[in-house]
Amino acid sequence: MLSTLLWLALALVVLVTQTYTLMVHFLRLLLHTYFRKIVVYGLNNFPREGPVILCPNHPNMLVDAILVMTEVVRYGHNPYVWAKGSLFSNPIAAFALKRFGAVPVYRPRRNENSLADVDSDMTPEELEAANCTMFEYTWRVLDGGNVMVLFPEGTSYTAPKMLSLRTGVVRVATGFAKHYDKPIPIIPLGLNYFNKDHFRSQVTLEFGPPMVITPDMVQDEDFQKDEHTAVKRLTLELGERMRDVTLNASDFTTIHVARMMRRLYLNTPGTIDANKEVRLTQYIINMLEKEPQDDKQKKQITIIRDKVLRYKEQLEKLRAERPRTTPGLLLNFPYYFIGTKMNRLAGFVESKSMFKIFAAGVLVPLHWVLLILATWYFLGSSYAYTLAMGLPLLLYSHIRVLEESRSIVENVYFLFNITAHADQVAVLRKERELLAEEVHELVTAYVDAKFLSAVHKSLTSSPAKRRLLHRASSTSDTLLAR
Repeated sequence: MLSTLLWLALALVVLVTQTYTLMVHFLRLLLHTYFRKIVVYGLNNFPREGPVILCPNHPNMLVDAILVMTEVVRYGHNPYVWAKGSLFSNPIAAFALKRFGAVPVYRPRRNENSLADVDSDMTPEELEAANCTMFEYTWRVLDGGNVMVLFPEGTSYTAPKMLSLRTGVVRVATGFAKHYDKPIPIIPLGLNYFNKDHFRSQVTLEFGPPMVITPDMVQDEDFQKDEHTAVKRLTLELGERMRDVTLNASDFTTIHVARMMRRLYLNTPGTIDANKEVRLTQYIINMLEKEPQDDKQKKQITIIRDKVLRYKEQLEKLRAERPRTTPGLLLNFPYYFIGTKMNRLAGFVESKSMFKIFAAGVLVPLHWVLLILATWYFLGSSYAYTLAMGLPLLLYSHIRVLEESRSIVENVYFLFNITAHADQVAVLRKERELLAEEVHELVTAYVDAKFLSAVHKSLTSSPAKRRLLHRASSTSDTLLAR
């Protein structure tokens, strides 16, 4: 009895003293379960010490903040973040948010048709006082050598390009440089999701070169004369730096065309790393959207774009989705059901992954505890201990086999459709060969040659039997080339 009480006391002490660390590790586990791959680039641009303002884009609601903050902790920094004031209306949520370094931001109620979040009905005087307190607290956080994670777009979204930046980030930086007489680096951080609302998708984080705000800049005569204009100019510069590490297009169709053109350009079973994949796609988007030099170039790009769209539509008709049977399906069926419900409840695309991650974070442990307790009650402690060790392994194997089977099953059904529509496929295969040549010629002519050279050098041939860990996505398009 005494030993049990001592163990409980020890567990309580660890829980109280290590709550933050335990929660960070738990959130990292959730993220790495939901996302198949999280890859970080540009760490040489992220200072290992001193105050830093980190500016990510914001396409995936609370998942963005958790993803960035857990990565920042991993590299030895204490992260703090601004959060919209309405999140603090619930006392429990307010306690948790403040415990994890969130600072409330209050903004006036806006037009319902705008993308901006509705935060507060405070009077202008109350808002001004709250924001002054927020800025002062933020400066103290930075003066302590911490990282402030600020989302300059001000709201989350699902759009083909970044939103316009608000001036708050630059005002924080210039205010800190002015009041504390210290330089402060602003680091743009690009979050690029590959199907952000899909389970086991990918995400890349890319730290861009810092934009350093120095005391000399804020003491400059031009800055002192017209601070508002100077802040706007610096905000525009920050926006350009953030666009350099994110994927942006005028519409989603252009992004889809660019991705297909990237695959046709590479036209190989080899792979490139996710960062170069994003950059190559952006180069192609720029090529498609840039003002043509002459009518010949405009006509060439328009014709190939239309051909790629038609090819993509025909290819989609040959693809098929079918149910998969994998180990642990019955045991994990509640998670499939919950995931489907979360998709419907979320409403916005940028909410779906957040709903599913947090539902899993609560329901999976609860489900396991109930199973273990039931096993203990009916079968005894030995079976319960065995189940406790086996459940994580079963879930892990289920996820890994699901990934493998998804690619295999998609390609099997695709091959079945190829056989069933042989005449159509023969025409499509020929069209693909010709289209790949045209795309290669176009991309080679209008995309930076130095970058393309780096892409080709990084290409690695896929081994005959890829390990389960490296299974990517369906390769059904490349099957037409074989």
